[in-house]
Amino acid sequence: MGCSDRKWWGERAIKLVLGVLVLWAVGRHNTLTTTFLPPLKRVRLLHTFL
Repeated sequence: MGCSDRKWWGERAIKLVLGVLVLWAVGRHNTLTTTFLPPLKRVRLLHTFL
């Protein structure tokens, strides 16, 4: 049980870290796009990334 438990927590931790990184990257990207690009292009970019 201990081993699989540790693996489960490891997967949770990895997903959490990835989620935070993605949110950070998206936040940075959004500030860049809102500053430099018109809304239409921004929406199109968002759709290509999602």
